[in-house]
Amino acid sequence: MKIRNIIFIILAALILLLPLVKIDRVGGRTSETEQRTLASRPTAKKLSEDYKTELKDYLNDNIGFREEFMKLRTMTMLNAFNLMPSNMVRKGTNGYYFYTMDFNLDIVRGKYPLNENGIASIAESMDAINEKFEEKGIDFQVFLPPSKASIYPEYTGLGVDSLDITPSEKLANAINEKTEVPALALRQTMMAAKEQGDYYYKTDSHWNHEGAYIAYCACIDQLNSTGYSLKKAEVTYVEDEYSSDLSKLIGVRGSLGMEKYMRSVITDQKATEDETSDRYNQLKGILQGDGFNGIFMHFVNESSDGPKVVMFGDSLYGYWNMPYLFAESFSEFTYIWNYDILENVIDYLQPDLVIYEMGERYTYVLPGKNSSFTFRYLSDYQAQITDIKEDDENVYVTVKNTSSDCWESKNYVKLAVFIDDHDTTLRGYLQTGTTVEAGESYTFEITKEGINALEGDKDTVAFVMVQEGITYFGEKKNLK
Repeated sequence: MKIRNIIFIILAALILLLPLVKIDRVGGRTSETEQRTLASRPTAKKLSEDYKTELKDYLNDNIGFREEFMKLRTMTMLNAFNLMPSNMVRKGTNGYYFYTMDFNLDIVRGKYPLNENGIASIAESMDAINEKFEEKGIDFQVFLPPSKASIYPEYTGLGVDSLDITPSEKLANAINEKTEVPALALRQTMMAAKEQGDYYYKTDSHWNHEGAYIAYCACIDQLNSTGYSLKKAEVTYVEDEYSSDLSKLIGVRGSLGMEKYMRSVITDQKATEDETSDRYNQLKGILQGDGFNGIFMHFVNESSDGPKVVMFGDSLYGYWNMPYLFAESFSEFTYIWNYDILENVIDYLQPDLVIYEMGERYTYVLPGKNSSFTFRYLSDYQAQITDIKEDDENVYVTVKNTSSDCWESKNYVKLAVFIDDHDTTLRGYLQTGTTVEAGESYTFEITKEGINALEGDKDTVAFVMVQEGITYFGEKKNLK
């Protein structure tokens, strides 16, 4: 055999064996590249089906040079072929990237799945929450920050240069018109700021520190317009760089480059983050008792005579220095990254004000939130779908209340839409203030536009009644 053939065989063997030699023999580490925990060595009984599955996951996650090959693949697709390695991210124009999930870009397309009935249902829910807070002597306000796509539709590459009104603005308008809850949509604030500079990251789905500070100031102005006298934190800025959330979704942290931004620094900071006091530990225990193991932050500001505040919100207010900014304006501030208001927390902290915040792209889930805080259980769960009709625009589903209890919109009784035997979260709503007594029927309207925007086999569309967050009830019936 020729020497070069022997050398070729040796090199080929090394290429095949090196990944096995370099395998992580323990597994279970956190991947900085993928921002997740990798599979550990199998623990199931050998030769069992579970063992085979665990072994496959372990090898896939821990084989040698895996991360290096992932980085090479991702960077080659991005830079050599101008392809996006993940369907969760869209490459726009002018260096902008956009998150594609949660119907985010449907805001730009005008197809976001939150219709007038859904908006009315949310407004009714906010009103019910406010009534309960009034009984406790607590103020309640709502903040609705815009999606990045709402501010920069012209850079999405979808051929839309501007938007007249977006879901968060429609929702804020409905809450302000139909309830006594002050609701602030921040889109116009951010649109005005857009004229002065870049206040959202190009490679992230959120605003940057400068944008967050603008939003914070607008929120304090809103609170002061409703009777408070709050001071705003003052900040300076230092240059920094950031690896975006969208690069993580692509699969390789930093794949879109490190983006420079101006990091806010609070001047003369007074509030302190509390992680050791008895009050903090009691709060932590209450949250864990409610099944909450997410992010929360608790601050004390002895220099402030402002109100005690609890905020329920998401990443737009949970990062970008936002909790620290708000803490400067209140005597006590607790931020909880959660969309469901937790009554045990409220009863323990006894705040003067509760703020509810939700990013625009997630507002479609609001009809299913906070049911446990405001609703009552039905005493009887029975229903019969008696008729399904459709025209060019809508599907009409008539349901008879065959239970012994009444259905009320404020108790989150709705019609759920399923595709491929999975709940799509699309809903048919009882009109605000409607009560369907036992033995009565009600016809729900579902837009075909909403159904067509859903993923899945449209031939499997089906309907069933639901008390949101509690149970489905009655027999499920197919559209076709």
